[in-house]
Amino acid sequence: RSFAAQVLDATPGITVGLIPAAAGGSPIDTWTPGGYHDQTKSHPWDDAVARARVAMPAGTLKAILWHQGESDATPALAPAYEAKLHALIARFRDTLGAPDVPFIIGQLGRFEGVAWDDARRTVDAAHRALPGKVRRTAFVSSDGLVHGGDKVHFDTASLRELGRRYAIAYATFTAHR
Repeated sequence: RSFAAQVLDATPGITVGLIPAAAGGSPIDTWTPGGYHDQTKSHPWDDAVARARVAMPAGTLKAILWHQGESDATPALAPAYEAKLHALIARFRDTLGAPDVPFIIGQLGRFEGVAWDDARRTVDAAHRALPGKVRRTAFVSSDGLVHGGDKVHFDTASLRELGRRYAIAYATFTAHR
């Protein structure tokens, strides 16, 4: 909601709709057509696309906000993550008929006192490199944010700040309009 509030503050008079499609703990492989995520008993890709298609007649898809990668930060999965992320972005844009929709990705939590291993650094590198490799993408840093006690998820204040950071990144795509 802090993303929407910031966008509204910057652009009074518009309507902002958010399409929630999170699937907590989902690896990127579940974000493919027909993919299933057992933890949430959901089909993340299929559900997200279905929700977007329901919402799109009432407005224009302006951005995709993405925060995912913790489940892929393993020695077995991390090496293939970047290629899968690039394919996912292309698939979203193609499937939703939105070839120029901005795709904004948030950094995994970099919490004080929580060490990162090579696999997490590999996923982080894919996130950081995205704007230089895929057009109309942005990276949002999680520097300075804190966890809510579990060393994985952001606390409430940090989630709000992350939303504001997503809005600042989004503004870079709309500033010229």
